[in-house]
Amino acid sequence: MKLFLFGLTLLGITGLVLWLSDFPGLITLDWFGYHIELNPILFVVSLVFLFILFLLVYKIFAFFINIPNRFKDYRDDRRVQIGLKALTKALVSLAAGDGREAMRHAQNAKKNLSDAPLADFFAAKASQMEGNNDQAREYLHNLTNHEETSLLGIKGLISYAQKENNTSLIIHLAQRAYRIKEDTPWVLTILFDNAIQTKNWKEAFDFVKKMTYHQIWSENEAKHKKAILYIAQALDLQKDNNLAQAIDDASRAYRLMPDAFETSYSYAKLLLVQNDPKKARKLISKTWITNPHKDLGKLFKETLHDKSDVEKIKYCEDLVSSCPNHKTSQLFLVEIYLSAKLWGNARQILNNLHMQEPSKEVCYFMAQLEEGEYHHHDQANAWLHKAKDSPASEEWICQTCQTSTTSWHPICPHCQSFDSISWTKKLSQPTLLLMEKGDTPFTIVDMNLNPRPDNL
Repeated sequence: MKLFLFGLTLLGITGLVLWLSDFPGLITLDWFGYHIELNPILFVVSLVFLFILFLLVYKIFAFFINIPNRFKDYRDDRRVQIGLKALTKALVSLAAGDGREAMRHAQNAKKNLSDAPLADFFAAKASQMEGNNDQAREYLHNLTNHEETSLLGIKGLISYAQKENNTSLIIHLAQRAYRIKEDTPWVLTILFDNAIQTKNWKEAFDFVKKMTYHQIWSENEAKHKKAILYIAQALDLQKDNNLAQAIDDASRAYRLMPDAFETSYSYAKLLLVQNDPKKARKLISKTWITNPHKDLGKLFKETLHDKSDVEKIKYCEDLVSSCPNHKTSQLFLVEIYLSAKLWGNARQILNNLHMQEPSKEVCYFMAQLEEGEYHHHDQANAWLHKAKDSPASEEWICQTCQTSTTSWHPICPHCQSFDSISWTKKLSQPTLLLMEKGDTPFTIVDMNLNPRPDNL
């Protein structure tokens, strides 16, 4: 482009010279007592020469005038390069686990970079690695003063507050982070959990909507969370003796997830409290078709308290008829038959189950059968020994703290985490106290490892 402009200018000057050559004459100048006569062409050339000379002098003068500024720019550029290299070295040192070296490079970066919040981040990490938590907090506070890294600093401070169980500080920092960027997943999660811990159900429902709106949770996930929230709210209302509203919330949860164990079990249990066993039985029977569970079976038995023994067996057989081949259905029937001392019916089902999968439940029931029908203590103990090597039983386990509970809860009674309890097997199988070689003989009754089911 510059070459094109130079050529265009040169062409213009040449054209002007040629045009002036067609007009003979002189240009006369009287200036400060001097009388000057010039050919027009020479006059134009002189003007061009003077202009170029002036421009050259200006450039030389400007060059020397700007030497300090040019030196400052060079020095600043060099400091930036040194600072960037120091940041890189700090990152490498952190990855290598050398906190002291990382701190040295981070401080070098801060010295050479006028605005380098990332250096504070590396310095905070290095301080943590060296065990200097107070210094790490100071650097994290520095991060919160920069718009670009404020969330990073707040998250680091929250991690310290969590280690110290400083709930008020955690919430304060999370609310500050929420004001900065309200769609941050971990911020919404902290505030959602706090709403649950404080039993602020309205706020918890609002955060479910926000997480769905910001696409942190899918529609199905949000529906599940809302259902569990309704159950938690219903149980809280039940404690306050507001049974009508509790049942209404449980009903809402059930409508959101009609086939889920959690909603069916909670709704049916509240219906029993309301003394409506017929509706509870109907609800359990509907859920059993797609999601049979032994706790539902236990609850179903509670709805039969006013029935005769024969009617109880008939109702239970009708319940499992919707999915008779399911293992839960068959184990439920075994428990019913053992309680009713229908040994033959129980043995037929247990023999079939043992051939398919010799689980702990099957071995325990076989032990009860041998003890109950024939009083064979040795064979009962043999079944208990066999249970030791059988696959682990499923139970209610919190996926956050790995604590077992006797029943499902919307909030873990041990660690207070929300919607964390699931029906699964433990990561490590507990050791059973069984008779070893050389021990004093004992019976299943002595051990009392698996008490007989409650009578119907």
